[in-house]
Amino acid sequence: MFDIACALADVLPFVPYTPSQLELNPPDYLTQLMLLIAKLPGGSSKFVPLLLAKVNELLPELMKPMCEAMQMPLHMINDPMSPDTRFRYEEEVGQGLYADLVKAR
Repeated sequence: MFDIACALADVLPFVPYTPSQLELNPPDYLTQLMLLIAKLPGGSSKFVPLLLAKVNELLPELMKPMCEAMQMPLHMINDPMSPDTRFRYEEEVGQGLYADLVKAR
C-alpha cells in the first residue's frame, strides 16, 4: 500500500486535474491512502513521515491539506521527517517512478 501511495505521488505532478468539491480528485485519493497507512502498525511513525517527505518534495502545495486531514501539526510542513528517517527515505523512495517520468518528458 505504501508503494502504491508513493507511485501515486510520483504520478500526480504529471496529471492535470481540476479541484472539485463534488468529486474526488487524485490528491484526495493520496490523502485517503495516507489515512489508511497511518492506521497500520508503525504506519504513523514510519511510513507517513516517508510519504509526507515525498509529497513535500514533489507537491509541496499538498502538504497543508494532507497535514490537516491527518490532524498533524502544521510544523510537519517544514520537516516531515526526523533525521533518523532521512536515510530510509532516500533508500526506499528517493528514486522511483517520478524520476523515470521526468526522464521521459
